[in-house]
Amino acid sequence: MSASTDVPSTNFPVSGASPNVEVMEDNLHTAYMNCGRLSGGLARLHSTSSSFKLIAARNDKIATGSAESIARVLIAAHEDVKEHLLSVRNKFEEECDQLRNRLDQELDHAHSTMKARIGKEMMFANAAIGRKLEWSVMTVNATLQEASSTTRDELQDAMDSLSECGSGLQRDINETESRYMRSLAHIVMGNAWSSALPEAMRVMQQTSRDQNLPPLYDPNGNDRQTFNAEASRNGRPPAPETVEAEQ
Repeated sequence: MSASTDVPSTNFPVSGASPNVEVMEDNLHTAYMNCGRLSGGLARLHSTSSSFKLIAARNDKIATGSAESIARVLIAAHEDVKEHLLSVRNKFEEECDQLRNRLDQELDHAHSTMKARIGKEMMFANAAIGRKLEWSVMTVNATLQEASSTTRDELQDAMDSLSECGSGLQRDINETESRYMRSLAHIVMGNAWSSALPEAMRVMQQTSRDQNLPPLYDPNGNDRQTFNAEASRNGRPPAPETVEAEQ
């Protein structure tokens, strides 16, 4: 705003107008000026939009022409490349055919040469193998004959030794079994005696004590209640009731 609302207007008052309206005159003037500037800016914006539309139409036309030109160039390049590839393919197939024929010839020659060389080597190898087999058969026959006679004698000696060893082993086993059973019997008798002897001695001592001691005698010096408890555990009758000395 060009002026504050607190400053009075310098224009002459309008007859019949309210003082508040006169105060807002400067504000209305400023708003009017802003509307004018906005209208001018909007007009320039419309002009710029029209310019963009013209430029876009011109660019579309140029792009369409460029696309057609590029398409023609690409089609021509595609045809050239296709023709070149066909030519290369034909040359490659021709070279492959020539190479295949040459390889077939070389393989046939190598096969025939190798077959002849292997035939000669096999002939010499068969002859050497035949001689080696004859010598091996003769050597094996001689070795088997010698081993047969030697093995028969050694086998008979081994059988005799085995029979003698078995007889001795049987005697040792029988003797060991007899000793084991005798030792086992001694162990059983010793265990029975060691278990029965303490019990027999305890019974004898208990019987002797019950027969020799008076009814109220306690060797440990305990009272009547302790004596009765001990008698109950040992299966003896309790002490008889007696009259106190004080009574």
